[in-house]
Amino acid sequence: MAGRERGKTVFKVPNACVERQLFDYLRGAYGRKRAPNWQEWDALAGRFAYDGEWEPFLNRLAHDFAETNPVRGGIQGEVRIQGYMQAEFGHLRMYLARPEMELGRGFCDFCLFPERMHYGDVEHSYIVELKFSAKDAADAEVERLHQEGLAQLAKYRAAPFVPSLAKGTTLHQIVFQFKGTELVRLEQAAEEKI
Repeated sequence: MAGRERGKTVFKVPNACVERQLFDYLRGAYGRKRAPNWQEWDALAGRFAYDGEWEPFLNRLAHDFAETNPVRGGIQGEVRIQGYMQAEFGHLRMYLARPEMELGRGFCDFCLFPERMHYGDVEHSYIVELKFSAKDAADAEVERLHQEGLAQLAKYRAAPFVPSLAKGTTLHQIVFQFKGTELVRLEQAAEEKI
């Protein structure tokens, strides 16, 4: 931030390196030959929210992330994937998408609870724990992160206000795990009607 002007924040890109980090993915996306199919995305999102079909939607996000991630994206892999998923979950108008929400003395990667003012009929809520390891990580490290994710989900679910946020929905607890840009695990740890 370079300051404020007329009540608005003025942003400044400090150097060419930061500019590439911020904007290369956009340039790459505009240069793709395959345009996003927003009708398909919207249909998957609807089934995610109303039918609990989480696997096709999250697989789509993982596929799109891998397709749009630059070759050198592994340098900032976890930050890049976190930002990408935050942007994608932010498009889900039927949810209050909360990244890094404090739950049970920890910070859950993504909480998706219904936006009840306009979408009171949403039937599914989600707690998603995103796990990332480098593309050359050992299998033992990948498994350690998986077990860590399962433990974190149980802790987050135990937070006292989760039942009120998920009331009237089926709550899904999902481990969404990547090794580099490759999706290595998409697992539902628990599902319960709240």
